[in-house]
Amino acid sequence: MISEIRKNVKRKIVSVVSSISEDNVSVKKPLHKYILEIVTGVLASKSCNLTEIARSLKEDIAIKDTLKRIRRNVHDHPEILELSNYYNMNKWKDKVREETIIALDAGDICHHFGNNFENHCRLRDGIKGSTGNGYYLNQISCYNPSERITFPMYLDMYSSEEQSFKSMNTESMKAVENFVSAAGPKGLWVLDRGYDGGIMLNYFLNKDLDFVTRSTKKRHLVLAQLCQKNA
Repeated sequence: MISEIRKNVKRKIVSVVSSISEDNVSVKKPLHKYILEIVTGVLASKSCNLTEIARSLKEDIAIKDTLKRIRRNVHDHPEILELSNYYNMNKWKDKVREETIIALDAGDICHHFGNNFENHCRLRDGIKGSTGNGYYLNQISCYNPSERITFPMYLDMYSSEEQSFKSMNTESMKAVENFVSAAGPKGLWVLDRGYDGGIMLNYFLNKDLDFVTRSTKKRHLVLAQLCQKNA
């Protein structure tokens, strides 16, 4: 029973990795092998920690050697996040309809004990409520009420210390732009309070995208039609 489950899981992993490779001519065999082992390691270890992933692979070599190879591949293949986004959007884009609820949410990855990560920036840890070094996230997930299914579409990680960084609004608009270019302007965007500034609101209005957002008490809402009626 357990053996059969393992075979089914492995078959599914191979299927996903193979489909990523087929859709991207740039995926060579070394990258294909790396994606296969990193996906397997994450599922087996239930962790994104490279040491835990290396341990879970249970190779016939020292864990330190497995870890060294994984670290080298992480450094050599920064395009893996882009490939993941391409795969998700290509797989789920036909599920995006007028009824689809599209959640755009900000997040962060905070490393309180890591000082040598590339382009670390200071940010507020949303879980602990303290500040630390880490990276910002933009995440897009969708929900179809009629089918009661939730599916991921996009994830981006960035730092304010990167040379190409302009603003958090620019990063958020890039995420929306990539989503719309793949799935179209359909659906209702749901935004948290971090997106209720004038720049983001004007962006959604100019793009003619349907949206609803939470606002802080500092915001003042002016209804143009109401003002015209009272004038």
